[in-house]
Amino acid sequence: MLHLYASGQYAGSFPDPYGAESLGNLLALLAPRPRSVLLVGGVERGLVPVLLRHPVEELVVVEPDQAAFAFLLERLPEGDRAAFRDPRVLVVHDDPRRFVRRGRLGEQFDLALLLGGEPATLLRARLATVEFLSTLTARLRPEGRS
Repeated sequence: MLHLYASGQYAGSFPDPYGAESLGNLLALLAPRPRSVLLVGGVERGLVPVLLRHPVEELVVVEPDQAAFAFLLERLPEGDRAAFRDPRVLVVHDDPRRFVRRGRLGEQFDLALLLGGEPATLLRARLATVEFLSTLTARLRPEGRS
């Protein structure tokens, strides 16, 4: 088992296939039809393969730090790495706030998952502001969930 720290704080341990199954299926069931899913953070949790077993047509993974993502990807189980090669998965290396604000023209999501951890630091708290959550809500389809 590997333990992940981000900015000096514990971020998670992996692999945890049982936790991934439970959390991934629960999250996928939040939206009536999760065809288009936005995932911010939590790559190490192993949710990507679980989410892809639902009727997901596109899974956009936003990871701001390309080097950290590459480092993590090398250490994920093969099943998780294979899920990132699925044509339905798009990995975007951008600031989540900027991506949600700009995004791709007219793109809306059925489900938005913010799994970057507790907003205990200024870096993490940027995704817990009223402004960001309002912008994110505007990117959801009418029946979408975050």
